[in-house]
Amino acid sequence: MRRKKILESYMNKAPIVRFMDKIFFIIGVLLAISTTFMVGRYPNDHYYTFHICTVISLVVIRLFHYRIKKWHYYLFDFCYFGNTMIICYLLFAPKNEYLYRMFFVYANGPFGLSIPTFKNAMIFHKIDNLTSMAIHFIPLVTSFNLKWTTLEYERTLPED
Repeated sequence: MRRKKILESYMNKAPIVRFMDKIFFIIGVLLAISTTFMVGRYPNDHYYTFHICTVISLVVIRLFHYRIKKWHYYLFDFCYFGNTMIICYLLFAPKNEYLYRMFFVYANGPFGLSIPTFKNAMIFHKIDNLTSMAIHFIPLVTSFNLKWTTLEYERTLPED
């Protein structure tokens, strides 16, 4: 118990915290730039892989972070269920109309409203705020991209 307190006090000292803030700031800026690039350059294929990898990696980081603080039961929240459903839709059932409608309603309803309600902010140097923003905002971008880009693209493809 004493070693744990010593380690926690060491990790909360200024040089370590400032270094981690710099790392997370770089990750946050790269996330914003890469999301914009992927939606603009590869809207019909690689963006969805990017979405899946981003959400899973940020949630895994949050899982370890929350497990240490004993807050891991917060990961049973609706947002994580909704993101899991979105990932299942993208991976396993991209032609399922019912799953698409549920995903679209979740992304544009509760997820979209939770951003101003819970005051999610794009604070680049805090991984917790970055993860909260990502799990609420990236599904909005994905649903918009699916509705107005990918599904329209698939409708205009010539049939073989």
